[in-house]
Amino acid sequence: MMWVTTAEDSSPAHGGKATIVVYGSKGKSDEIVLFAPSSTARLFEPANSDEFEVSTGEIGEIYKIRITRENKTEWHGWHLEEVKLEDKANGQMYTFPFNRWLSLDMGDGDLACELPVVSSDKEPLKVKRYEILVTTGDHWAAETDAEIWATLYGTRGDAGKRLLHKSLSGEKTFQRGGEDVFTMEAVDLADLQTIEIKHSGKGPGAGWYLEHITVSDGTDGSVKEVFPCGRWLDEGEDDGKTCRHLRKMKLPELAESHAVPSETGGPWRVRIRTSDLPDAGTHAQVYLTVQGVKDMSHPIPLGDGSPGMQHFLPGMEAEFDIDLDDSIGELAKIRLEHDGRNSDPAWHVDWVQLKHLNSGFDCLFTFDRWLAEDQGDGQMFRECGLESPGWMPAPVLRYIILIQTGRKANSGANGGICSVNLMGSQGDTGQQLLQRPIVRSMDAMKEGTLDVYTIEAVSVGALRSVRLGFEGRGRAKEWFVESVKVMESLWAITESVFTANCWLDDEDITAVNLPITDTCKASTLPDDIPVAVLGHRIAESTGCWELWVWTGRKDGAGSNDPLNLTLFGSIGPSPPIELNQNGEFQPGTCVHSK
Repeated sequence: MMWVTTAEDSSPAHGGKATIVVYGSKGKSDEIVLFAPSSTARLFEPANSDEFEVSTGEIGEIYKIRITRENKTEWHGWHLEEVKLEDKANGQMYTFPFNRWLSLDMGDGDLACELPVVSSDKEPLKVKRYEILVTTGDHWAAETDAEIWATLYGTRGDAGKRLLHKSLSGEKTFQRGGEDVFTMEAVDLADLQTIEIKHSGKGPGAGWYLEHITVSDGTDGSVKEVFPCGRWLDEGEDDGKTCRHLRKMKLPELAESHAVPSETGGPWRVRIRTSDLPDAGTHAQVYLTVQGVKDMSHPIPLGDGSPGMQHFLPGMEAEFDIDLDDSIGELAKIRLEHDGRNSDPAWHVDWVQLKHLNSGFDCLFTFDRWLAEDQGDGQMFRECGLESPGWMPAPVLRYIILIQTGRKANSGANGGICSVNLMGSQGDTGQQLLQRPIVRSMDAMKEGTLDVYTIEAVSVGALRSVRLGFEGRGRAKEWFVESVKVMESLWAITESVFTANCWLDDEDITAVNLPITDTCKASTLPDDIPVAVLGHRIAESTGCWELWVWTGRKDGAGSNDPLNLTLFGSIGPSPPIELNQNGEFQPGTCVHSK
């Protein structure tokens, strides 16, 4: 049985609901909704004690409970006085004297609270006030107005889903390049392990770029646990997820800030940490490529790739010394890749640290990603741009690559393997295998087939050329390609076209360089492509919309170039809409369309 007592000065609940979770030595109960015994009963009213019968399941010896109230506008604040639990099996009574306000604008601004079991024969667990520092990335449109929730997980349970809304800074939360500090009170979680962070996806510009989260438990401010992210929570960006599970990561100490050296030649020390996840290690040959603003290094082998190599075992940090040429200029990004050989090629990397031994400059590249065909998104290489004070990192893009196999007889090479290197004004991606199309992989490279691939890489700037490679397998010895098209995202307005109309074979012409031949309106992708990339279907906007476009009166204000409009809603963008397909925008005119 369970009794919940509400204080006299509490606000009326107006039908608001509450839930309870009970934690024990063998697990925890489900989130139990506290229902009224009848449709006319009113729960959680001032000075009332409400009785419930709840079932927790086999959770072992109870050590804490958490009670959470519904965020209902009419329920201004709930002053929870006390909760009592009775174990019907043995008659043991547990009392939890909360005496707390559960309200967004009263008390500590939380809708949930926890207390430990107090018994005469055991020291009760401490209630800690965790301080959570949330850093939003310094990227265009990184900020969000969406509601953000976080759940802390430790070796002793979790703190439940909490709304992060009351920053100690008092400023508007989750702004580009900003830091917000929140507090969360919970029974001691012991060793923190992960954080689940998510947002509602509602409101204009709901997408959010989260840099990292740092947590301290209030007992010792010097002990701070870091949970890197460095990714979008956005239904229309990255992989389309609005919920991320962040792992605690032990990051290396960096020297005091040094300016990025203009010349990066000479000796560098490289430290790489392999994640401690199951099967995260590899014996494959690993390569590091360093790109500067002027040029890039060749792929530098790290270790010898032998079966007995011990550099990249789970949880291990490896150190290497390398030399770079002065010609690459200021450091801009790095690339990690491996050859996929040996029996355990899959590899999960936490971070890479580079230190320039001549200048003392050092920097950290946080990956937290798989390089594996059968893990994550199946990509065998990863790139990360330099982030340092005053240095805006190049964005990581999810390029969409469309390859049209010829329609002629015997043009196909089903079973073969293709690769691409995207080359632009700010570097290239390196020659990367296209492991499998996003959809219909069994039909890849067949006659007349349009195969759609995706690779994630640091932006190469304005695309200039593509190097298309081919490796025959089995009977697939020749391949006729009509064209390659590249889009910078699923929502790109334009695409770069590289006309091929050429044969590649397994002996003489294994690769071809294709210069850009056109930039045009982006192709309309089949509906199953966004679903496969993002994991969900983008809902279509309904109804008729009217649009007015006013052009300024100044000389030269008009345009006859193609102008496209993309509308962004709470769950994604519209397809590009061409505004001036019926004529030029003249100075001082207003164009009305539907």
